[in-house]
Amino acid sequence: RAGLGVLGASVISHDGSTIAYFANSPGTLLLLDPSDLSTIRSCPIDAYVNALAFSPDDKTLYLGSYDLAQARKVSDLSLLASATATGIYQSLAAVGDSLYAAMDPFVRELDAANLQLKRELLNPGCVVEYETTCGSSSGNPSCSHCSNTFPFGARYGAVALMLVPGT
Repeated sequence: RAGLGVLGASVISHDGSTIAYFANSPGTLLLLDPSDLSTIRSCPIDAYVNALAFSPDDKTLYLGSYDLAQARKVSDLSLLASATATGIYQSLAAVGDSLYAAMDPFVRELDAANLQLKRELLNPGCVVEYETTCGSSSGNPSCSHCSNTFPFGARYGAVALMLVPGT
């Protein structure tokens, strides 16, 4: 559809009824109907959004900017929670009551309700140690630096969040 602005982050709801889309120019969060791309609702966001994720029940939309995370109610896009953190949000995944955030160069588990840190899953020291010891950062490494077992593969500087069901 013409007029959506410069492509930014986007995600489709689990039930397929909504596309969340961030238009970098003019800085607008849009919820679109996938059948015709008509706007369901929108709101201005004073940040460059890198990552979007729906909660498992599709009632909350999470967004990650350079150092800001927000939780917004899908029904009216009102702000539910906001938190700042060190790092650049690259991807988000909501699982249960947690929001997993790949933030160059960290991976963190946040409380989905208030966006507060639950635990560090990965930090630069862990990846460097794993790469030095094993020569690779694929698979499910267990880090002696922090004692975490990572349910995803990761590379320092370009963290990819790939959640494994059941972990």
